Amino acid sequence: MLTHNDRNSQLARLIAANQQIFTELLTFVDFADKFTIAFVEVNFNAEAEFLIEGLKKHPISQENQFEVLSFDENLRFLLDEIVKILPTIKREANKELVLIVRGLEKSIGKFAEYPPVLQDLNFVRDAYKTRVPHPMLFVLPDYGITRLAKFAPDFWSWKSAVFLFKTTQSTRDDAVARTLDSERSFRTLKTPEKQERIELLEFLLMEYKPSHSGTEKNPSACSNILHQLGVAYLSQGKPLKAREYLEPALELTKESGNISLQAEVYNELGASYRQEGQFSVAMSAYQASLEIAQKLGNRRGEANALYDLGNVCQDLREWEKATVFYQQCLEIEQAIGDIYSQASTYQQLGWVAKEMWNLTEAEGYYQKALEIFSEYGDRSGMASSWGVLGDIERNRGNWDEAERLYRQSLGLRTELGDRSGMATSWGVLGYIEQNRGNWDEAERNRGNWDEAERLYRQSLELRTELGDRSGMATSIGCLGEIEMLMGNLDAAEPLLKESLARLQELGEPAKVAEAHYDLARLERKRNNPELAQQHYNSAHQIFQQLGAAKDLERIEREWESD
Repeated sequence: MLTHNDRNSQLARLIAANQQIFTELLTFVDFADKFTIAFVEVNFNAEAEFLIEGLKKHPISQENQFEVLSFDENLRFLLDEIVKILPTIKREANKELVLIVRGLEKSIGKFAEYPPVLQDLNFVRDAYKTRVPHPMLFVLPDYGITRLAKFAPDFWSWKSAVFLFKTTQSTRDDAVARTLDSERSFRTLKTPEKQERIELLEFLLMEYKPSHSGTEKNPSACSNILHQLGVAYLSQGKPLKAREYLEPALELTKESGNISLQAEVYNELGASYRQEGQFSVAMSAYQASLEIAQKLGNRRGEANALYDLGNVCQDLREWEKATVFYQQCLEIEQAIGDIYSQASTYQQLGWVAKEMWNLTEAEGYYQKALEIFSEYGDRSGMASSWGVLGDIERNRGNWDEAERLYRQSLGLRTELGDRSGMATSWGVLGYIEQNRGNWDEAERNRGNWDEAERLYRQSLELRTELGDRSGMATSIGCLGEIEMLMGNLDAAEPLLKESLARLQELGEPAKVAEAHYDLARLERKRNNPELAQQHYNSAHQIFQQLGAAKDLERIEREWESD
């Protein structure tokens, strides 16, 4: 938090950099009367606050009462909201009321073709004269003013003045230091810090690429900022939003010939398509990144692209192809002496081996990964390794050992504050409790379903909070299965159907197949053989297309034995 002296220094710098325009703004405020509007362009929120503070403190403005009206992205009818607020303002005697509108840019947005708030602003323009008989200052960043002029031209035409404030060099330098020059990866930041960095990047983008000029002031900086914004939104699970920045970043790198950054942008584009389940497009993007890395002789970049290609093959359950990519990645990491990165590659090789039911091989890979993570003190990596080693023991039927490993993983994830990992651990422990009756003599015919339900709900709550759509769908399906096991078939149906719909939307074929199979079991219990067979056929077909021989064998065996 800035001290009083720091705030005064910042204010002094802002006014010094904009002395003439600040004087003109003071003059406007001094002479404005009744309904009069002006627009003030300030790109950084902090400087907007300093500016308002400067207006309030200046001797010329002492006959004015400034009231700041702040709005959020849900604003639809600006006039209606202002009319509601006006009667609540406590008026100061003998002072002219001046309304300062903040936050309108949030509802204006950056990409919508015709923002609803601006449609309304244009439509009810004439009503402002009688219903808001006070001077108004709209404090907006660059893009907000540009879009307001474009989409609310009638309201814009009533402006008395536009005041464009330049950002101070110290503010710009501070933003660069905290974003473009920061050594901290965006993915390691906590949620509030992520949002703060996104806002700073957005402000910087307006500095280097002002929308009202139509030209890139600094193409190199723009491409970096656009790339980082794409990374930021990807980390929040917003692939469409990410591409709104990554696609123009790619074009800029092509124009400037910055092929090193171009490879990184291709990687992030691949990640955005992978998040949406558009695996063939993701493969193309990763392949483009790989080719650039090979052309540049960038072995680390080549390894990254191979790793990502392996991940897409894993999504598609193309296990042999995934193994080839991971092995090629591992060979490069070993050649360049990157021991730490080998741990993640060993994990992926272990996962593929586990899915192919090569459990001894899978265990070997995960033990290698665990040794490296332990050596480097990577406790998060250790927790994830313990979790999958628990999966391996569960697949072997060693339920007690699986539970021990899961709880060991959960303990470390809790200690680290890894909430996503905690949600995963609660889910697998729920599965342990659900199936406890299969291996516990005291509960031979029944799992510990109440405890399983509690753990699934705990996992769902956290996954919902984190916005983990895939995890939410899985947890909802698990809750549906518990209801089915307890004989609550009517309660199970909507949960299983919701899980299926969510997974279909996410494009996760293996999980979609499992959801169909759960619904097939449900409909069989409800004596709906035709519907049961339809769901079973859907599950069978998807597993067949994926080449998932073990899954096919399992559902065929269970279906015949029921």
